[in-house]
Amino acid sequence: MSMIKQGTIPVLVIALGSLAFPSAGISEGQHAHDMKDKTKAKHEYKPNTSLEARKIKNVLTAYGEAVSRGDIEKIGAFLTGNSFSVVEGKHANWGWRDYRDNHLKPEFSSERFKLLDYAIRNIRVGEGHMLSYAVYDYELTYELDGEKKNKKGMGTAILESKKGGWLIRHIHSS
Repeated sequence: MSMIKQGTIPVLVIALGSLAFPSAGISEGQHAHDMKDKTKAKHEYKPNTSLEARKIKNVLTAYGEAVSRGDIEKIGAFLTGNSFSVVEGKHANWGWRDYRDNHLKPEFSSERFKLLDYAIRNIRVGEGHMLSYAVYDYELTYELDGEKKNKKGMGTAILESKKGGWLIRHIHSS
């Protein structure tokens, strides 16, 4: 079949057109609700209070507590093993071993860096059957070269339903 008969060309045209003509809500790299001359967008979110959403929130909260304590073994218990991935800013780790050995262990044993607290809050769950996602706020308190610092950001987690419950398959934080 040709690309036109399969509908690929129209989809490609729409996708490329969206790049060439961005929406009116985005101008010069600014998000619509960050623009001073525009009315701020109201974001309404109805919390998901289902049993599965509560389980997902509990997993993420407990994961954050394990990170805060520097409990590497417990952190690993919340992850999907070799299929786990994490992206923090511009850095990525692929699989539990990579994350543990090349990120967590060096960070937790650093003489320059000391983690004081890591908390995950305001968790918003999008629930699926086998995969779900959560968007959350995080706060990181640490010392770097003896100076106390604080970082706040947002993260997205993709969780996978396993026989033992929900496990974290991917985390992206900014």
